[in-house]
Amino acid sequence: MSVLSKTTPILIVTFVVLGFAACVPQLTSPRLAAEPPGVVAPSPTAETMAPFDAVVPLATVAPISPDPDVPLSLSAPMLQRLHQWGSGVPLDLALGSDGTTLFVATALHLQQHDAGLLGRIGWQHALAVPPSGLAVAPSGALLALALGSDVELRRLHDGTVLATLAHRARVTDLVFAPGGDRLAVALATGSLVIWQVEQRVPLSELRPSEGNDISGLTANFTSVAFNHDGTYVAAGDANGTVTVWQLPVSTPVRQFSLGLREVTDLAFTPDGTTLAVASAGSRSEPGSVQIWDVVSGYARAYLTIMSETAQLAPVTRIAFASDGRSVLAGTTSGEVVRWAWPSGQRERVIQAHRGALSALVTVPGGGFFTAGRDGALKRWNADGLPLDTLEGVPAVTAVAMTTSNRQVITGGEDGSLMLWTQEGQLRETTWEHRGKIHALAVSPDERMLASAGADGSILLWSLPEGTLLTRLAGHKGRVLGLAFAQDGTLLASAGLDGTIRLWRIPEGEAVRRLTVIEDGGLNATAVLGVAFAHQGEVVIGTAYDGSVRLFQTSAGGAPTVLRTAHGGWLIALANGAHDELAALDDTGRLWVWDKAGTLLGRGALADATALAATATGHLLTVGPTGGLSLWQVEANGLTELASSPCNGDNLAVTADDTLAVVGSRRGFVEIWALP
Repeated sequence: MSVLSKTTPILIVTFVVLGFAACVPQLTSPRLAAEPPGVVAPSPTAETMAPFDAVVPLATVAPISPDPDVPLSLSAPMLQRLHQWGSGVPLDLALGSDGTTLFVATALHLQQHDAGLLGRIGWQHALAVPPSGLAVAPSGALLALALGSDVELRRLHDGTVLATLAHRARVTDLVFAPGGDRLAVALATGSLVIWQVEQRVPLSELRPSEGNDISGLTANFTSVAFNHDGTYVAAGDANGTVTVWQLPVSTPVRQFSLGLREVTDLAFTPDGTTLAVASAGSRSEPGSVQIWDVVSGYARAYLTIMSETAQLAPVTRIAFASDGRSVLAGTTSGEVVRWAWPSGQRERVIQAHRGALSALVTVPGGGFFTAGRDGALKRWNADGLPLDTLEGVPAVTAVAMTTSNRQVITGGEDGSLMLWTQEGQLRETTWEHRGKIHALAVSPDERMLASAGADGSILLWSLPEGTLLTRLAGHKGRVLGLAFAQDGTLLASAGLDGTIRLWRIPEGEAVRRLTVIEDGGLNATAVLGVAFAHQGEVVIGTAYDGSVRLFQTSAGGAPTVLRTAHGGWLIALANGAHDELAALDDTGRLWVWDKAGTLLGRGALADATALAATATGHLLTVGPTGGLSLWQVEANGLTELASSPCNGDNLAVTADDTLAVVGSRRGFVEIWALP
């Protein structure tokens, strides 16, 4: 057995509010090195683009809003947020031209850090939406920040917004030309807008040539880079095509293809003649860095790791050393790999972060900075040794909370299990799981915690101490859901393998294996939600076809099947106080059946990603775009009782129905009071 270990203090922001101003709904971006591919479908977001037949300006300079947080008009009463902690997962980095300041774009803030002492923050500004790109002008006077379809030009020394460059589609990446006079902005529509920075005027819009399009498919641009003198600009897309233009001509001079493998980042060598392309790889091949000669189009190198014992994870970031003698790649497994250039010999593999690497910046002399979805910022020397680390709250993927001592438990994308007070003070942490924690569940007597993750294991812990009791194994692949029976004698786990497993508690003995979804070669077997009903006599699992399957826990056998009206993949499940059954589908719609299995109404658009039931018969949902909502179950469907903007995507409710804890993959935790 092991006990949760003490950890380094984490930079925490905690505050109390009496209600709060609304946040603008989330806009996602492929450039974010966001969470690695998973099985849970996110709540859909609207694309900010005009109809194809509309007459729309190429891009415009938008007026500056004095306050980006615009309150939303809500018909339901507001819920009350009590505490929040976490400054947001770092998503991008940019080094000041003098090398003394590091600019950090997190999911919640834009910050200026001392490059020599990362814990020293010069200024910080809250952001309404997660940024998708950050760049500093070589002149050292401006920085550019991509937020949704806008690019904000900010003053470097204090972060003040000077101008906003508006676009008709979501911005996925941006970069200044070496002279600082131009800014290239990549859009999700597969076009590249070149701005004249001083006059705030769009100079041109670049698109891949249809006749030279290697893949034959139009795709979102994911990344953009200038060469050393600004004569070449390159953009990579989600279908594996890289297009190079020689400015000021708007016709592409070169295209390279990765073969329908997403381009995640680009980098030119310091002499500007060679382009490195980061690849996410595919299920059957590793991530890689592919390097081309821009002038001749000759493929110069294919850098990867692939052996019987090791395979390179999808590459998220690449950069050349300032002297051009090595190339570095960051991966979704948190590694930084360094190859000598031009020999291509692998020099070193560094386990830099526990979560996916989200940013990588090299500095003169061979050192570099990294950021990861484990919430950490790090500075490294030329030998790959850490010089400074600033810890933070990781991307939170599961939460739980006890009633007796108000203990908050979070599971992270980095595999961390953390125990907190309800005010946000970190008490303990451990990394017993390898990879993302998908689910947490607290036993009815609050003496045991179950955790499950991407490593396929289920861990049982004693509470409140956090002592590891035992490991349960049986699922083939990731474990995605957990639930305790009402009397605490059974634990149900749901997995990617299409099964529910029942375990006797506290022994951890395997009791029964129930097949929810047969494989059938469709590879759609993930059971994303599990719950008990009828005082533990029935266990329920979700399916991809808009149905839930109900099994007798004592006998198993053929399940009873209940269906929604739309057939979307069900991603979350909860059993109510009166044995009503609620489920969320992958479009964010909430469905409810009564105790007899009758579907109530036509569902409600909760626009949520997580669901919980309260002991008083209400339902609570949360999602980055739908916010936090409290629902009343009625004979003809659902009525929203209260709602507040909230960017969380997982939640839990205390047994006494007084508090809800919300976690977010953006890197924060919130405590809410329930009416």
